[in-house]
Amino acid sequence: MEMSSNLSNYSNNSQQYPIINDGTAPKAKAKFLEDFPTIKPHKYQTLSNVQISSFNDFACGNTGIDTFLRHGEGLKFQVDRNKMDSMIMATETQVLGYMAYSLKELTFSIPKMCSQNLKELSGLKAGDKIFCIHYLGVDESCKNKGLAESLVLKALNFCIKKAATTEPSLKLIVLHATIEACGFYEKMGFDRIGELDNGLIEYAYTVKE
Repeated sequence: MEMSSNLSNYSNNSQQYPIINDGTAPKAKAKFLEDFPTIKPHKYQTLSNVQISSFNDFACGNTGIDTFLRHGEGLKFQVDRNKMDSMIMATETQVLGYMAYSLKELTFSIPKMCSQNLKELSGLKAGDKIFCIHYLGVDESCKNKGLAESLVLKALNFCIKKAATTEPSLKLIVLHATIEACGFYEKMGFDRIGELDNGLIEYAYTVKE
């Protein structure tokens, strides 16, 4: 999903971020990674040729993601052109999970992926930042075993640490989910903002310790 912007008004006096979660998800352990220590996080740039070739066998049930990952230079294009980064969970030979994300600063605009509801509810102002999860997929062999939770936990903990240290203006994690994935994200502590025109559901998570 390519990000672009449109003009929006923000209140520079707003200090509140009423989209609130209870903070329980980041305190949980990424149990899947404890149970399967051979699966480790990788950046696209560090993948071996064997791991890259295993994308051809990756199947998460989302044909869009599966097709994209099987398109040889897709991830490189995503990183270089669309300014996204990737976290890829893999053994030494097989890719099993994938998440694409980016950090966006709000000047006087907000990424088009964000809804009017989010603009109105969040109180975001110029200079604030949003961590966007663009894609998340887990191979069918790892479904319902905790790998997806591990990926999201890594994102949550990364954002909380970053907001507490080098990025105090980082306020929200935002993503758009299919109907089937709503229960998963709500279990992880995300708040439902509303449904978008394309049928996806927008979720946000307030970054706080």
